[in-house]
Amino acid sequence: MRCRPPCLLLVALTGCFNPDAADPQGDTGSTDGASTGADASADAGPGTAPGSSDDADASDGPTTSPVDGSSTDAPTGDSSDGSSSDTSTGEPAAMCGDGVASPGELCFDDLLLIEPSDVVFDARLTDVDSDGDVDVVYLIGDQIVTHLGTGEGAFGPALYGETVFEQAADVGDVDGDGRVDLAMINRYDNTLEIALGDGVGGFALQVPPIATSAAPALVRVADLDGDAGVEVIVGTDSAVEVFRSDGDGSPQPGFGVGVGGPVLSLGLGEYDGDGDPDLLYVREAYGNQELFVRLGDGDGTFGSQVMVDVDGDTPRGVAGGDFDGDGDGDIAYVDAALGMLYIHLGNGAGGFADATGVPTDAGPAHTLAEDVTGDGVLDVVVGHVEGASLWIYAGDGAGGLGEPLTIPLAGPVDALGSGLANADAIPDLVATTNADLVTVVLSTP
Repeated sequence: MRCRPPCLLLVALTGCFNPDAADPQGDTGSTDGASTGADASADAGPGTAPGSSDDADASDGPTTSPVDGSSTDAPTGDSSDGSSSDTSTGEPAAMCGDGVASPGELCFDDLLLIEPSDVVFDARLTDVDSDGDVDVVYLIGDQIVTHLGTGEGAFGPALYGETVFEQAADVGDVDGDGRVDLAMINRYDNTLEIALGDGVGGFALQVPPIATSAAPALVRVADLDGDAGVEVIVGTDSAVEVFRSDGDGSPQPGFGVGVGGPVLSLGLGEYDGDGDPDLLYVREAYGNQELFVRLGDGDGTFGSQVMVDVDGDTPRGVAGGDFDGDGDGDIAYVDAALGMLYIHLGNGAGGFADATGVPTDAGPAHTLAEDVTGDGVLDVVVGHVEGASLWIYAGDGAGGLGEPLTIPLAGPVDALGSGLANADAIPDLVATTNADLVTVVLSTP
C-alpha cells in the first residue's frame, strides 16, 4: 500500500459525567410533543460494524501531538459554524467524581482528531488486521483508509488501500471467512461494491460492482439468516433491498420492497420474540416522513410493513434495543426538526407503548444504542448536524434517560459508530464530522 501526505492526529482532553448526580427522567411524557401512540402491530431495530492495512513506513503517516485539554475556545454545541480550523474541542458539561470510570458513570477522556486528505465518509471502529486491537477505517474521496490501533486508544499512520468512489459504507464479514469486509455504495452509478478483507489489513475489491435498483443512500450489514456471510441491506431512493450472502463475497439481490420514496434511515432489531432480526426504516413519500417495521422471517426476507405512530414529523437515526430490561425490543429515534429523542417501549409482540421524549441539541440525525456506562443498561448516543455535538444519555433501566453528557465537536456529525478502541471494555465512539474530520471519543480506561 502507499501513503499520502500525512494526516494530522490531535489529542484533546475532555471529562466525565455521573448520571447519578442528575435525576433520571424515567417519565419523559411531559416533554414537548412526547405523547402519542404506536400501531399495535408494529416492530423494529438497528445494525452496523469493521476494516484494512499493509506494511507502511510510519514516517510517512500522520503526526501525533497533544492539545491542552483546558482550551476554552472550542466551538460549542449550539453555536459552532462547522469550521474545523480550531481543532480543540472543549469539555463536556460535567465531570465524573474522581475521573475514573465505574459502573453507572459516563466517563470520556481523550478526543482523537484525524484530518484526512479529502472528504471523509463513514468512519468505523473495528479490528481489520485480526490482531485483537480495534482500528479505524473510513472512506475518503477515492480510497479506503485505515489507521491500525494499538489497543490502548492510539492509532498508527494512515494506510491507503483500494481506489473506490463510494459515498457510504458499513463493515462486516460478508464472505464468512472470519475477516472484516467493507460494503460500500455509490449513488451516482447505482452500485453496491464489496471489498474483502485479507485479515492483515488489506482489501480486495470484488468485480464487477453489484447494481442496485435505484440510487442508494444507506447501507447496513447484518446476519439475517444464520448462514455463512452477513447480508447487505441497502436503502435507495425508492426501495429497501437485501443482498443475500452465500459466503463467496459477492452477495446477490434477494428480498426487495418498494417503499414509495427515499429511505432516510435504516435499523435492525428483534421485536416479536422469534429471535429473527426485524427491519426498521424511515421513508419519505408524498411530503410525509414515516417510520415502518417489517418482521423478519429468519431467511433474509421480511413480512408486510406496519407504520409506527411517531412523535414529530421528521424521524431519523432509528436504533433498537432493550431500554427497559424486560427482554422485549424497543425503538429509539430522533426528530430532526423538533430537536427531540424519542423511545417507544415494545411489548414483545410487535406493538409499542406511546413515545416518551427528551430534548436534544439542534438538528439531531444519528443515534447509537450502547452501554457506555458499564452498568448493563443501554444508553443512547445522539449526533447532531446543526449543534455539531454528541449528546450521551444514560439509561435508567426502565426506559428513561438521564441528563445528557454533551461533547462539542469541530463540526456537524455526518456519521456515527462505536467500538472498543482502548482497554476498558466500554464502547468508544467515532464520528465523521464536518465532512473532513474523523473524531474518536475514548472512554476513560
